[in-house]
Amino acid sequence: MIARKLELIESSEAREIVISSDDDQSARFTYPAYYVTWLTGYNEDTTDWTAMFVLTDGYTYAYAYGTDADFAEEMKETWYDSFECTELIFPDEE
Repeated sequence: MIARKLELIESSEAREIVISSDDDQSARFTYPAYYVTWLTGYNEDTTDWTAMFVLTDGYTYAYAYGTDADFAEEMKETWYDSFECTELIFPDEE
């Protein structure tokens, strides 16, 4: 299901998709959380993506970062640090 949602983030064909559950984020959100990495494009147009998906009762939330593949490795730590600060805030139901 998560792999099918990648085209909503980037319409190009996703390849080399890696999906891993994250127990710490799942506990923090009290919903299942997954880290996903994948590539789009080819050669000098390759984009390296890293995302966190949170699956709630009614929605799937995706927080994603993509950058030129040549610079992605140096950005990964920044992206994962930002996921640690991400919060889900649901509007009050009336």
